[in-house]
Amino acid sequence: MSEELLRSIVDKLDDLGKNLVEFKNESYKKFDLIDQKFVAIDQRLDQVDQKFERVDQKLNAITDQVVKNSEQLTLLAENQNLLIASQQRQDKILETLALRSIEQETEIRHMKRVK
Repeated sequence: MSEELLRSIVDKLDDLGKNLVEFKNESYKKFDLIDQKFVAIDQRLDQVDQKFERVDQKLNAITDQVVKNSEQLTLLAENQNLLIASQQRQDKILETLALRSIEQETEIRHMKRVK
């Protein structure tokens, strides 16, 4: 009986050893799958980081362009105001010259009548 008991214990230990080896193999496979998934996630995160970097660069470029456009619009508005003021002065000058011309023509007519 003791030999049978030992044999039974040895058989059970062999079964446990086989089960342990299978468990290890399955665990390694699962860990490999998990590692592969982490690598894939890392790659995706790298791609997202690169996209965010490109978006950030584009946003900076757009912001710079908006600032330049704003400055140019301010200059254009100032130039427009200067042109309007200049045109108003020229209109006044033309009115004055027209009035003088009419006055001079009237004086010339008056002088011609007096002669």
